[in-house]
Amino acid sequence: MTTLLSYCGIHCDTCPIHIATIEENSLTKLQLRTAIANTLRQRYGMNFSPEEVTDCDGCTLETGRLFKPCAECVVRHCARERQHDSCAYCSDYICDKLQTVFNEQPEAHSTIERLRL
Repeated sequence: MTTLLSYCGIHCDTCPIHIATIEENSLTKLQLRTAIANTLRQRYGMNFSPEEVTDCDGCTLETGRLFKPCAECVVRHCARERQHDSCAYCSDYICDKLQTVFNEQPEAHSTIERLRL
């Protein structure tokens, strides 16, 4: 099974937004999106309603659904501009943009480090 991985090293299969995307039960999907909206508000000061927590198929895919903050992600834009499959392969590794992600998601840092080996 292939793991969907973001440019910065976040595993999409553990991302709550992606988990809500692939959830088939509509009640469970709404509960997940409500929890995500609450987390976004409390942790990041982002005001999204559960209905605004849209589907996301992963930021590295050429086509597909993308949650708004993921579409606007500076790390994603940088990696795509530099035509990297991952930040692990960038000559500017670890940049300030990526360090910001690592501060919030330390497991992403570990993932990228494994790719760099």
